[in-house]
Amino acid sequence: MTRFDMAHRAYCMTIYKMHDLAACFLFVLFDNKHLFYLTTNNYFYSNSGYDEFMAFWDPQIETMNRKEMNDLQLKRLTKSVQTVYRNVPFYKKKFDAVGVKPQDIRSLSDISKLPMLTKQDFTDNYPYGLFAAPMEDIIRIHSSSGTTGKPKVVGYT
Repeated sequence: MTRFDMAHRAYCMTIYKMHDLAACFLFVLFDNKHLFYLTTNNYFYSNSGYDEFMAFWDPQIETMNRKEMNDLQLKRLTKSVQTVYRNVPFYKKKFDAVGVKPQDIRSLSDISKLPMLTKQDFTDNYPYGLFAAPMEDIIRIHSSSGTTGKPKVVGYT
């Protein structure tokens, strides 16, 4: 199977999940960039979303073997742990309380050493106390409604 075929398969699964066709059969036929969907309930043609999906398809990452994926995940995990330990006093205190330092994270299984965040942690550090990046680097903020107390706020860079 080529990487291109794998991209198409991933796109098929995305469409399948988006349309919640769990009870239907879904067949997707590719003709250049045209997609045909056939289900037990209906038949329709759609070309929407394909270009947008392919813009995010990263063949290098999407087709990695297990070892490469584990290596990448470990690299990203250790970077995240180092960043929050260095930049967020709350995390430094929480890590120190359980005796974990960033250099203790040497394998993916070491994730179990990291302390869990609780709902109360979000409340106690409202609104931006858990952000590891400066506010000027935050491009999107998601928040709960706060109907049971203070909203829970998460920032994305």
